[in-house]
Amino acid sequence: MISLNPNFVGTIEENAAAKNKADRKLEWEANHPNEKFVENNKPKDPQRTIARKLRRRQPNVVDEKREQLRQQLADVQANKDRKRKLEEAAEKEQPRTALDRFKRVKRD
Repeated sequence: MISLNPNFVGTIEENAAAKNKADRKLEWEANHPNEKFVENNKPKDPQRTIARKLRRRQPNVVDEKREQLRQQLADVQANKDRKRKLEEAAEKEQPRTALDRFKRVKRD
């Protein structure tokens, strides 16, 4: 008959953080015999997380510079469309030949 040890089931490993620290120290000393082990226990910087939140919200902010950039982008796009339409119109005016099938097509 198979039975479980009632003292073992339901127990947890005591002080796992100290055990992990000791394991890291042993590994460091094995790999770096001439150097002293220094634990790095820096707390998480709360300002860093606040800065991340603000950066994530930043695209929702509308200011003059952003609007100017949007307007410039729209102007550039309009110029590209205008040039493309002119090129297409000039291309349509020329009669097509059998060899036109093998010309490379310019794509933006």
